[in-house]
Amino acid sequence: MKLGSMHCRYARLSLSILSTTVALIIFIGCGPRRGGFFVVNKTLDAPPPVACCSATGHNPDNIPYILGGNCFCTPSHRLIQAMHAAGYHPDIDYKSLVNMYKHAGITTDLDHRGCNNLCSNGPHVAFGGKCMATPTPGTRNYERVLSTAVAPAETSGNAKEKEGTDRK
Repeated sequence: MKLGSMHCRYARLSLSILSTTVALIIFIGCGPRRGGFFVVNKTLDAPPPVACCSATGHNPDNIPYILGGNCFCTPSHRLIQAMHAAGYHPDIDYKSLVNMYKHAGITTDLDHRGCNNLCSNGPHVAFGGKCMATPTPGTRNYERVLSTAVAPAETSGNAKEKEGTDRK
């Protein structure tokens, strides 16, 4: 009798392992993974980013978005120093830059973060929205923001400084 119950036990164990394996194959899949909404498949010949943001670090060749550039970095004293060192807008200070964004109704990482520009202020300003929070690295949105050259809509902040986008 012991032999029969042992055989039944191994049969149930084998059936359990088999059904678990089949379930994993069905739910997880065994084919190659393709990028979903949030996943970006990298290529070796991707173009260099044309914009910068707080996740990439500031590119000294870019000026802040509100002043007509492709810099989506969060306003900071360090950003102002870098901008001045590159010869851009020596007359603008940190508070002025923050106020320009606030006056234009644009939210930055100073207001909120982590939304990947899917918040009520979204999409990202690069696509006509009012959210300039740093996009989540590794997402399609992040790649799109960094590879998009934009000309911001005229605001009182950048219309006044339009001639100032060239080095002074």
